[in-house]
Amino acid sequence: MMATKRTVVSLVLVGLFSLFGSVSVFCDEQPRQQVLFDFNTDFDIRSVVANDAKVALSQGEVLRVETGHEEPWPGVTLKAPAGRWNLSRYEQISMDVNNLTENPVTVYCRVDNPGADGTSNCITDSILLGPGAAGILTVRIFPSRQRLSEELKLVGMRGFPVHSGKVDTSNITQLIVFVTRPNADQVFEVDNIRADGLVEVVDAKTFLPFIDEFGQYIHADWPGKTHSVEELITRAKAEEKDLTENPGPKRRNQYGGWTAGPILKATGFFRIEKYGDKWWLVDPQGQLFWSHGIDCVHGANPTPISDREHYFRDLPGYESPFAKFYDTGVWAPHGYYKDHSPYKTYDFTGANLLRKYGQDWQRNFAEITHRRLRSWGLNTIANWSQADIYLMRKTPYVATISYSAKVLEGSTGYWGKFFDVFDPGFREALRKRLEGQKGRSVDDPWCIGYFVHNELSWGDEVSLAIATLASPAEQPAKKVFVEDLSEKYKTIGASEKLA
Repeated sequence: MMATKRTVVSLVLVGLFSLFGSVSVFCDEQPRQQVLFDFNTDFDIRSVVANDAKVALSQGEVLRVETGHEEPWPGVTLKAPAGRWNLSRYEQISMDVNNLTENPVTVYCRVDNPGADGTSNCITDSILLGPGAAGILTVRIFPSRQRLSEELKLVGMRGFPVHSGKVDTSNITQLIVFVTRPNADQVFEVDNIRADGLVEVVDAKTFLPFIDEFGQYIHADWPGKTHSVEELITRAKAEEKDLTENPGPKRRNQYGGWTAGPILKATGFFRIEKYGDKWWLVDPQGQLFWSHGIDCVHGANPTPISDREHYFRDLPGYESPFAKFYDTGVWAPHGYYKDHSPYKTYDFTGANLLRKYGQDWQRNFAEITHRRLRSWGLNTIANWSQADIYLMRKTPYVATISYSAKVLEGSTGYWGKFFDVFDPGFREALRKRLEGQKGRSVDDPWCIGYFVHNELSWGDEVSLAIATLASPAEQPAKKVFVEDLSEKYKTIGASEKLA
């Protein structure tokens, strides 16, 4: 769901959300910050373990580190003075870093538990500093700002309060500050190393349910969170006022093309042309066009609820006007629902749009979406967007072309195997899919072009060649590949000589 700049309907859908705000559970007194090192005059420089580095106290208060470049990871190790720090109530460790050279430098910090080896029992982060630049290097030691008081199994989630993270924050033994594989000496300063960002403990026994009727996280508050239907309606009125007062950039035609720029040949469709020394998109009226858009423009976002209905505080009954937002999902390439399909869903986005815009919410939302895009200075509806919205032909758009075809059996990929483009069915499937766009995006002046599928698994320069060779002998792509090799090299011996 999209929202105005000043009035946001906060939808935190189960499966992917950030936790922020504050929950006062088990509230003991805790300082907002714990200083680990401040390098004042009482600091013992001899406690620093140097690796291909020289250290000194600059101005008596800042740790100056001069690294060499003989070792792969030159830097310093700062051990906890008492053997360990208990930082279980903090989100992160931060430090002020200053680059004293005329070259960029990336400074790393590794936070260790006992047994840290660079991969296990540690967490590492970094900051890139330009010549003479200063910044704050932050290592997040706990994954969220809230911690469950005890372990609680939650399914189908990408983010939620956890009982523990990657490292044991109650047993931090040392910090390693370093640069990696430098080709020249580096000089930087480190100061004010501290733990900050309080982690608040949430009682696991009263955690459920944790999603309200608007699809939001219950145990926190934040600016823009929706607390009532009345707030939604009030924001809709404020949004209307904002869009009326801010209709969008001037010097743009109906397509979002640049009316103050040169006029090229108008063909009635989007096209490309090299103007001056740069390639440009040209809109149907011949104006230069800089595509500035947003994807996933739609009024639906179903949340799987099977096996976790108890996460939600007020799911509607089937006699409710909001029961129309129940549905069934069948596709999940990864995660819990990959092995639990089909599954029941509920669309919080649609339900909130009904609350906000009334019974004719689909049309009202579609209309205001185009106005909202133009007000924000956007001129393109990008990939994975709702056809009912972009086919209103008020904002230029790109369409998505997805279809099924024979796959390359030897290939692998996050979303699935690569298609065998040499199989006769590939071209036929694409032709039929495009035929389905007749009267829609085909020959539509508002259509900029097409995305074909999503994040296809191309791999590196040789991945598809290896996948083809790993495929069965009857794979069409493999037959073509073998024929090409035979024609080029004639014999295996000839190919071995070239190799």
